[in-house]
Amino acid sequence: MDLEGAETWVDATVVHGVLAGVLVVLGLLWALALWNAARRAVLREEVAGALAAARALGLCERQPGFRPAVVVEGEVGGRPVRLAWTEGLRGPACRLRLGRGRGRRLPPARTGDELRALLGLPGGG
Repeated sequence: MDLEGAETWVDATVVHGVLAGVLVVLGLLWALALWNAARRAVLREEVAGALAAARALGLCERQPGFRPAVVVEGEVGGRPVRLAWTEGLRGPACRLRLGRGRGRRLPPARTGDELRALLGLPGGG
């Protein structure tokens, strides 16, 4: 077997094809990150009233990672609460987890009164 250089076993078209594929994947990931950041900003504006009420209740906003979501966590009435406003294939929704149980998918709370009703607090509804 003649191994004088890389050109004997790796063709330039293979290298160009692999590099083009890597660039396409990186471009798609970049576009998805921009889309998620824009969607997160729109969600934050849509639920601004509920988000302000959540902060007033002592809940702290957390980074949702790569997802288009707005997440708050903390304790309300001595029990742990995690609330996430999300956007997905089935439209906008809230994921609410009270205590250590499983989360429930609910219609999104957009105002402070809707948030208090969701958490079962007085003044909501």
